[in-house]
Amino acid sequence: MMLSDYQNYNLVMKNVSKYYGDFLAVNQLCIGIGSGECFGLLGMNGAGKTSSFKMLTGDVKISNGEAYVQGISLKMNMKEVHERIGYCPQFDALIDDLTGRETLKLFALSRGIPKYKLNEQVKAYSGGNKRKLSTAVALLGNPVIVYLDEPTTGMDVGSKRNLWDVMCNVRNAGKTIVLTTHSMEEVEALCTRLAIMVKWSVQVFGLNTTFEI
Repeated sequence: MMLSDYQNYNLVMKNVSKYYGDFLAVNQLCIGIGSGECFGLLGMNGAGKTSSFKMLTGDVKISNGEAYVQGISLKMNMKEVHERIGYCPQFDALIDDLTGRETLKLFALSRGIPKYKLNEQVKAYSGGNKRKLSTAVALLGNPVIVYLDEPTTGMDVGSKRNLWDVMCNVRNAGKTIVLTTHSMEEVEALCTRLAIMVKWSVQVFGLNTTFEI
């Protein structure tokens, strides 16, 4: 694949691997994801999903291989990549003593968004409400790619469906979503393509319709 081919996708991973010391956490991941796609990255706990997200967001370095966001190398220019991505991590990275409004304002300002109209402190939020807030933070700044690591954990059924509606609108607006989840109902609602990770590598690729829900 030439660099010009990478620019046809919002996200490309080519033979991406991650080692923690001698432990192999992700083994030669190869994926290309375009605009208007929601890509489901599935697998059991410990399969390598969260480590993959940590590499894609710059939390940890890629050990081997290459990854690109809109043709920009994660290894060479992570700062520019950060301007194009949003991330809802598996565990909420929120400041307990801020309100939801203050949290959104803080992250909006950090993304270069002018002050705009945006009150219970975050530490009083339920687990489901913290997930909603983390997802809202991921969407700030109109990112090209949104990484969602089990975004609906702890939400009630109504809240999940409301969030799915939002994410469908984001996907249909031409953005790229990369999602991990244990909910096959969520996969059915959101994903256009799927990959299943087993023992740190992708073993199965397919369209949503090729999987029985």
